[in-house]
Amino acid sequence: SLSHIYRDLKLDNILLDSHWNPMVSDFGFSRFVRLSDSGQVVKSDTYCGTTSYNPPEVLKQTPYDPFAADIWCLGVMLFIMINKIYPFDRHDKQKMYECQLNRQYKLQDSIEEKSSNDIKDLIRILLEPDPEHRPNIREICEHPWFPIVLRENEILSSRSMISLKSVRRNADS
Repeated sequence: SLSHIYRDLKLDNILLDSHWNPMVSDFGFSRFVRLSDSGQVVKSDTYCGTTSYNPPEVLKQTPYDPFAADIWCLGVMLFIMINKIYPFDRHDKQKMYECQLNRQYKLQDSIEEKSSNDIKDLIRILLEPDPEHRPNIREICEHPWFPIVLRENEILSSRSMISLKSVRRNADS
């Protein structure tokens, strides 16, 4: 649901079912998102979650868009799954914050050379330090790295365009 955020997305909270489908667990920090009278997301001022997964705005303890914060966490999770290490030194919070802002993370050389440009691009946009420029979940699902089944809208709209063209062609005959 678009009205619910997690606020502690991390690999430790992802379980796999018997078919290897991921499931999120531990909803202790989750909450419903408040909207302003104009329909805008009310920024959160509750700074929670796991430090090594927190985005710069949470580390700095400035009011933040909780959806954008969860997107950042997805980037950290993906980086760890691909690279087998954290993107930022989690032992020094200030250094971690500075590295986040400066995009100072690096895939291991052996991983870098085997990784597609699409996966590197997805990590880059998920770990965007400016929350205003981070993608939303729809944009992530439409990223070329994801399997085509996740881009169902793209397929359906192209099929409907093809169908519409053939209807027009038949009508003109």
